[in-house]
Amino acid sequence: MDEQVHDNKVFKGLVEKSCEKAKVKRVLADKAYDSYDNFEFLQSRSIDPAIPVR
Repeated sequence: MDEQVHDNKVFKGLVEKSCEKAKVKRVLADKAYDSYDNFEFLQSRSIDPAIPVR
């Protein structure tokens, strides 16, 4: 991963990779991951978001 890429851009890929290895029930992340797309993505996979809103 390029260090110039913001973490939020790779969020979905990280979650999908984790789901391949284990049953993901909740994702803990900091405020940088607070976006409508991320919350919607997690909801579509029945994953509880533990992300503080800004």
